[in-house]
Amino acid sequence: MAESRRPGLCDLPNELRLRILDFLPTRSLAQLNQVSKTWHHLIDDPDQDKRVYLNRTQHPPGTRDFSFLLHETSCFTEYYTKNANISSWRDLCRYQTLLGRSWSRDAPTMRTSLIAPRRMNFIGVAGVDVGDDPPRVPVWRFRPDFQRRFILATTQHGGLIVTDMDSGKLLWHLRRDQVRSYAHLEYSNGWMAFDRYNNAIEIWQHDNHPERRGYFKKVTELHHDVETRGFQMLWPTLCVTSPEERGFVYDLSASGGPKRTKEMVIGCGTGHIDQDERDTVVYCLGTEGYDFHSKSTGQKLGSLDPKNMSIKHTYHVSHRHGNSLRQSVMTVREPLSRPLPPQKPHTSQQLLVQPLREGQNTARQASLLSLENDEWGAGLLRGDMMTAISKGGRCMICLDWPGALRSSKRASDVTFLIEMEIDDATYDFGGWLGVQRGSPGPTRIICEVDDKVYIMRLTNDFDSLIDGSKTLTDAMDVLSVPSSCAPGGIEIPISFMGVYDDCIMYTCLLGIAPRAECGQDPYIAKGINVITFAPTPEEMNELSGDTEEVENVWEEVNMRDFLSQQAEGP
Repeated sequence: MAESRRPGLCDLPNELRLRILDFLPTRSLAQLNQVSKTWHHLIDDPDQDKRVYLNRTQHPPGTRDFSFLLHETSCFTEYYTKNANISSWRDLCRYQTLLGRSWSRDAPTMRTSLIAPRRMNFIGVAGVDVGDDPPRVPVWRFRPDFQRRFILATTQHGGLIVTDMDSGKLLWHLRRDQVRSYAHLEYSNGWMAFDRYNNAIEIWQHDNHPERRGYFKKVTELHHDVETRGFQMLWPTLCVTSPEERGFVYDLSASGGPKRTKEMVIGCGTGHIDQDERDTVVYCLGTEGYDFHSKSTGQKLGSLDPKNMSIKHTYHVSHRHGNSLRQSVMTVREPLSRPLPPQKPHTSQQLLVQPLREGQNTARQASLLSLENDEWGAGLLRGDMMTAISKGGRCMICLDWPGALRSSKRASDVTFLIEMEIDDATYDFGGWLGVQRGSPGPTRIICEVDDKVYIMRLTNDFDSLIDGSKTLTDAMDVLSVPSSCAPGGIEIPISFMGVYDDCIMYTCLLGIAPRAECGQDPYIAKGINVITFAPTPEEMNELSGDTEEVENVWEEVNMRDFLSQQAEGP
C-alpha cells in the first residue's frame, strides 16, 4: 500500500497561503516565487498583486493607485513614472527595494549630471552690455519641482530663471531689475518667494495652464518695518526671521491673499529657519543654538544649545584622503546640454567611505572653534528628528527634539554629535544642510564642511540608538565627495543643497574666468551638481547587477531549502 502524501503548504487555501506571505521578508518572497509554478502563479497573479505587495511598499495612507508617484515623490531620474513603467505594486516594490539598496551599498554606484544655464540676454538691464557677460549664469539659490519637472534658481548677478529639468531649456525668467542679486528663494507646492532690497518678500504662484509650464504670476508683496534676514516656506505657511528679534508667520492660502497670522519675539536670528508640518518653527541663533516657537500662538517652546546640553554621545570622522578622488571628479567640466539621462556610472572611487569613530578627534587643531564658541547654521526638523550643522565642522543629530525640550536628561540621551575634519576655522561658512526621511533606504543627511560634501546614512531604527543597544558606529556610515567641480581644487561655499528620494543636489563651482582685460573682477561660474543613486532601467528590467544582494534575491532555491531557511529564522 502506497504511503499517503503528507499535506504541504500548497494544499492550504489561497487565503491562508497569502496570509503566510505577509510574514515573509521581500527577499524570501522573491525566492519563493522561483520555487514552483504553483507559488509563482499565486505570488504574481495580477488579481493578487495589491494583496501581496501593497504593504511592502512605501506610500501615503489610503493609497489606492499610483497617482501619488506623480505628486508626492522627489526623483530626478523620473524612474518612478516614465522610465520604469510602473504598472503594478510588484513593480513598485521592486523599484523601491533596488533604490533602498543603492543608497545602502558599501560601494554605491552613482551617476552625475551637471546643470548650468548658459548666458541669457534677458537678465540684462538698460545701460548694461549683456554681450560682455560670461557664457553661464552663476546659480545662487535653487529649488527643484519634480512633479512639474523644472528647476527655479536665483543668480548672483540678479534675475530668476526656470529651467526644464530634463532638457536644460529655459522656460521662463525674471530680469535683473526684477530680482536682486543674491536673492534668497523659497518654493513649495507651486508657490515661490524671493526677497527684495527694501525688506519686502515677493510671492508668486505657478500658472497651471498646460501650455505655460514654468510660468509664474505675481500674487503680492509682503512688507516689513524691520530688516528681514531669512524665510522658509512649507505650504501654506511662510515663516520670516529678523535680526531685530522678531519673527513673522503668514498664511498663503488665506481668503483674499496671503495674511500675516502671527508676530513673535525671538532671539537674534542669523537667517537659517525651518518649520514642520505640525506647529513648530525653529530659528537659528548662531552661537546660542536654536529657539523653538509655536506658529499658531507664537509661544516659545524651548531652546536647544549644544554647548549647554551635556551631550554624551560624541563621534568623529576619521578621514581617508586620496588624489584619485579629486581627479576622478575633475574629469567632466562641461555641463550636459541635456541633464538626463545621468552620465556613465561612477563607482565608489568618487565617494570615499569615511570611518566613524567613537569619541572626540584628538588630532583636531586646538585653534579650531570649541563647542562653546561654535557658530551654528541650518537646523532642520523631520518628524521628531532635528539635525544641525556648525562652522566648527560639527553635525548634531537629536532623535527626539520634543523630548529634549522637556528634559535635559532626555536631551543628553537622544542627541549625537559628530565632528568632521576642517583645516581652517576661518573658511566661509554657508551653513547648509539636507535631510531625507521616509523614502526607500536609510535616513540621509548631507552637509558641507570646509571643501567636502558629507553624505551620512543612518539607520531608521532610532529606538536601538536611544536605548543603547546600538552605537552610532553600528547605525551610520559616512561618505564624502569634493564640493567643487572646478579644476585646480578651487573652492567656494555651497549656496544651497538638498537630498531627495533618489539624488542629492548642491551648487558647485564650475570655474573662474578672468576678465582683467575688461577691467572687471574675475567671473565665478556656478551650476547645480546632481548625484543620483537610482537604479538604471537595465537594472529594473533585468533584475541583475554586480552586487551580491541583487543576485541573491532572485537565485533559485528548492522548497526544502526555503523552508529550512524560514525555520532557522533571519
